[in-house]
Amino acid sequence: MAKKRTARQVASTKPKRLSSPRHLPSWEQRFQELQAFKKENGHCNVPAVYPPNPALGTWAHSVRHAKKKGTLAEDRVRRLDALAFCWDRGPIIAGRWKERIDELKVFKKRHGHCNVPAVYPLDPALAHWVSYARHQKKLGELDQEITRCLDALGFCWARHTAWEQRIHDLKAFKEKHGHCNVPHRYPANPGLGTWVSGVRRRKKLGELATDRILSLDALGFCWERSRRGT
Repeated sequence: MAKKRTARQVASTKPKRLSSPRHLPSWEQRFQELQAFKKENGHCNVPAVYPPNPALGTWAHSVRHAKKKGTLAEDRVRRLDALAFCWDRGPIIAGRWKERIDELKVFKKRHGHCNVPAVYPLDPALAHWVSYARHQKKLGELDQEITRCLDALGFCWARHTAWEQRIHDLKAFKEKHGHCNVPHRYPANPGLGTWVSGVRRRKKLGELATDRILSLDALGFCWERSRRGT
């Protein structure tokens, strides 16, 4: 005959009710943060990568996804509509392309290239737009005028790593000047001059990988700064 289970044993077999952790912000809190964002910026187009409030960008993305799947409550849809929330990121990114091109020109003037990092705190929207432009070009759906403007800026359609970008810049410098002795202060590409100095220092300290040394040797890189490189 089976033994009667105690009340404690019976309770332990019941499925536990899961509750949301108290430390997680509610939907209402995110909505209020979105209202504050709109008040400050004049729109609700929170970048996917938004350093001042990373979770808000993630939340905006999840809200769009839920709406697309039909799992977002109607009252929440209405409240977001009242804020003029844009449900499709594509038009948001493509619609301000002239402004983004201007921002990219500023970036190039500062860094000497157009390879905006995927995470760029100084202008998250630009980083996201650049990724979008590459994706649309790959699909063959990027507007021809945007393509021409980006080509004219020397935009690279395949994202480079930081090292690849500097090697690309160094090759361009050599093609123009006939040598790799980039001055430490090089107004046309300030970051390149700093990088060259750093590479020399790392080689001296034994911290530079052999394959990278060989790739620079192949370019005729001078490991000791010459007078014309000062």
